[in-house]
Parts: sequence; structure tokens; C-alpha cells
Amino acid sequence: MNESRDDRIRESINNIEPAAGARERMLENIRRKAAEQTSKTAQEIPQKTKVLSISKFLKWALPVAACFAIAIIGVNIIPNITNSPSIDNQEVEIANPFAPVSDSSAFAKQLGINIDAPDGATSVAYTIVDNEMANIDFDYTGHSYTLRASEQSGDFSGLNGIAASIEQIDSETDAVLTSIKSSDEIYRKIEWTDGKVRYVLINTDGADPGQMKELYQRVK
Repeated sequence: MNESRDDRIRESINNIEPAAGARERMLENIRRKAAEQTSKTAQEIPQKTKVLSISKFLKWALPVAACFAIAIIGVNIIPNITNSPSIDNQEVEIANPFAPVSDSSAFAKQLGINIDAPDGATSVAYTIVDNEMANIDFDYTGHSYTLRASEQSGDFSGLNGIAASIEQIDSETDAVLTSIKSSDEIYRKIEWTDGKVRYVLINTDGADPGQMKELYQRVK
């Protein structure tokens, strides 16, 4: 019974004839929907492809750009490093201007200068400076002194400061005692000459003018 009813329904549907022009409109709507769907799909696919392509390009381009930047840095910097003078494999020698000698006889032999520390001096050290200056460091009566002699001109005492007082103490040798103020310290020196060689007696640890004059008489 059910099968007979279904058959009748199918037969009735098959016998339905659309009104005039309805079939064409239906076909036109179907074609239009299909065209719209096709157009939409065509638009979506390139867009996705474009996004995917940009993503792939960035994944490729960024590492390449980084490598290119490293290459540029390497070209500009590495040659400077490799061409820089290396001191690791070189021995840089700086000449020592102070050459120790055994005693004052070396001054006479090498420089033609006769000079020595006074009798009673302790901790005596002899050096030749720059191959042209006799230098003696010694202690005497509680103070430390330096005695120098050279044929060179100018002040070779090595003292810096303001001359607080100047006193001539010996006209025969043009000996002059100078007290030099440097910050809170007072340094003293006596300079004289024998006409060829110039001498200087130096103190920086508080010897008074009387002590300087007395020592000058012993070493001149």
C-alpha cells in the first residue's frame, strides 16, 4: 500500500510541467549561482596563494639578508683585524736610560767626569743616564740626596714647582741654592759649574738650607 502511494506521488511530480519561461529562469539562476561560486573560489585561491608566497619569501629572505649583513661586516672589519699589527709575536724593547755602574770610576772612564758621594754616605748607587749624565743616589745624615753631573745645558734636576727663594752661596763656582715649593712640599737644589761640567745636588725629603750647604762643600 505504501509502495502504491509513493508511485502515485512520483508520477504526479513527473507530470508537473513548469509554467512558460520558468524552466529558463531556473536554469539561468543555476548558471548565475554557479558562476558566482566559481568567481568567489577563484578570488580566494590567489589571495591565499599570495599570503603563502609572501610568508615563504620572508622565511627565505630574512636569513639571506642576515648572511649578507654578516658578509659585509666581515669584509669591512676582518681585514682590519687581520692587517692590524700584532704585538703578541713581537718583543717590544724600551731602552732603560739608567745604566748602573759599579763605582764613580766609570764616570771618569765613560764621561770624563770626576764626582763621588761624600765620605760617610750610605746606600750609594751609581748610574749613567742617557750615556751623558753621572748620577749618584745616597743617604747622608738622615736624608736622601741625588748628585748629578753633565756637560749638557739646561735644568736636569727633575724638580718641578715654584722657586720660593734663590741664594748664591759660592761666587767661584756660581753655586746657587734654590728652594722650590711644590704643593705642600719644599724641595732644594744647589747648582754649580767648573766651567765645563755642570753639577746639581738635590734633596726632596726636608733637608734644610744649612745641611745642603754643608754637603755641597763636601762634594764640589
